[in-house]
Amino acid sequence: MRFERTLVVLKNYLGDTVMASPLVRTVAAESNVMSVLGSPVTEQIIRFPNFNAGFHDPGNLANVANLFRQAKALRSKKVEAAFLVNRSFRSALLVRLAGIPTRVGHSTEGRAMLLTHRVPYDDDTNEAQSYLDLARAIGLDPEFAVPELWVSDAELATGAKLLQGATVGIQPGARHEYKQIPVGLQRELILRIRELGFRIACFGGNEERRLLEHLPAPDTNLVGTTTIRETIGALANLKLMVGGDTGVMHLAAAVGTPTVTAFGPTPAKKWGWFESPHQVVQAPDGDISKLESGVLTAAVERVLCASS
Repeated sequence: MRFERTLVVLKNYLGDTVMASPLVRTVAAESNVMSVLGSPVTEQIIRFPNFNAGFHDPGNLANVANLFRQAKALRSKKVEAAFLVNRSFRSALLVRLAGIPTRVGHSTEGRAMLLTHRVPYDDDTNEAQSYLDLARAIGLDPEFAVPELWVSDAELATGAKLLQGATVGIQPGARHEYKQIPVGLQRELILRIRELGFRIACFGGNEERRLLEHLPAPDTNLVGTTTIRETIGALANLKLMVGGDTGVMHLAAAVGTPTVTAFGPTPAKKWGWFESPHQVVQAPDGDISKLESGVLTAAVERVLCASS
């Protein structure tokens, strides 16, 4: 089934965008013209050779005037099919107001009446597959099954320079504290990685600078200093990336870098990368503070020994 014009409505987070990349590429392969609604960060992530989708920031859809303005703009594009990665009621209302004839999305937030193709949302299904279910719902055969990001040769070269010889990455913090690996465990892990002969680079945003005060100084500190594309280029040069369940970890895995991801209350079966060489550690009782140092260190050692 091929469409003249399609639309994918994304969520605005790094991890969700990475997980949606197979759906975006599958829809693009069946479209003559494709548009993507998402924050500017999504355009930084979904970049591939010969990928010509138009990206648009919908702004705050809670603003009624903006919602109608965006719907009017979409109506002028004459979109035939919309795929809603965003599971909010407003995103479904937007494409309904835009008069898009085929509207595919998960039946969440009481929005089923606004959709033409309703897909149940399963809490146990891997998130990338949940998004691909939207394509399957109208008979599309997903051409891309695994989240994957593209990095240019120039970005790889820049990333290598930024690392300054570091080959193992750590993200000290997370958006939510319940996803953050305890500082004491991180300290032990850093010391063990150095015992194994590897140099360490720390990644993250400005809000994570305070955590560095409680950890051994990294060999390379990239916290709050790199753009998204620079971060992706640096991640692609690593032998291993370690952290909690964060968007940066998804970026690393999607560029082919082995990861060790620690999960607290977020279900690993939903968001984890289980294929080798990735390692997933789920904290007991879903409590990240109960994460055992030995379990995390063992997972890191398995990956590093395999790469040596």
